[in-house]
Amino acid sequence: MRNLTRRELQIAALVFKGSTNHQIATTLSISVSTVKVHVKSILKTLALQNRTQLAVWYWRANQLAQTLKEPQVCQLASTSATVAKTSAEATGLTTKPSPSSIVASAPTGGRRAVS
Repeated sequence: MRNLTRRELQIAALVFKGSTNHQIATTLSISVSTVKVHVKSILKTLALQNRTQLAVWYWRANQLAQTLKEPQVCQLASTSATVAKTSAEATGLTTKPSPSSIVASAPTGGRRAVS
């Protein structure tokens, strides 16, 4: 299966936003018949049957793209934690948390977990 062209992706985005063929044509400065040809080509390429399925496909593709970006954030957080740990070791601040720092006393004298 081939990838969508840049123009097809633009049209898919506008279909996702709920634009009509006429609105898409006006937005992209192309004819309505050209929009219809592009939409038909997109549907065939992605093995979809209608514009609603195309909108769902576009939404899912964007969700996947966002999900694939998250590991980079996790990697940065992991790197930051490693740097913080290394800095703490260099300054001698490597003590383990005491039980009292994990569980604090409530004003009534009961014990509650600190979040």
